[in-house]
Amino acid sequence: MRQSVMLTAFGGASLQACNDNVLSIHRAFSQLLPSSSMDDWVPAQYDEHAAIEMGNRYFTDRNNKANHEAVSFQQSVDPEGILQDAMGADFVHLEENEVVYFQLTADSTNK
Repeated sequence: MRQSVMLTAFGGASLQACNDNVLSIHRAFSQLLPSSSMDDWVPAQYDEHAAIEMGNRYFTDRNNKANHEAVSFQQSVDPEGILQDAMGADFVHLEENEVVYFQLTADSTNK
C-alpha cells in the first residue's frame, strides 16, 4: 500500500526534458552497477502526456527494516488505526515511510 502523486505538463517541453535527464542518469548508473541490479525505468504517462510519478510506501517488510526503528502513524494520518492494523506482524512503519502533508493558507491579503 502506498500513496503517490503524478505530475504532468500536458505536453510541455520542460517535463519531457526532465524525463530525458532521468533516463540519462538511469543509463549511467546501469553501466556502473552489476547487470540486472536495477529495474528498467519507464516514464509515467497521463492521458498520453509525459508525467512523473512519485510515491511512498506506508509499510516496509519487517525483514527489510535493517537497523531502523518503527514509528507510529500520526493521528492525522491514521485516526481510526486502520493502517496500523493492516500491517499485521509482517510489516512495520518506518520514518522513511512517513508521508508529510503541507497546507497553504492565505491571510486576508492573499499572501
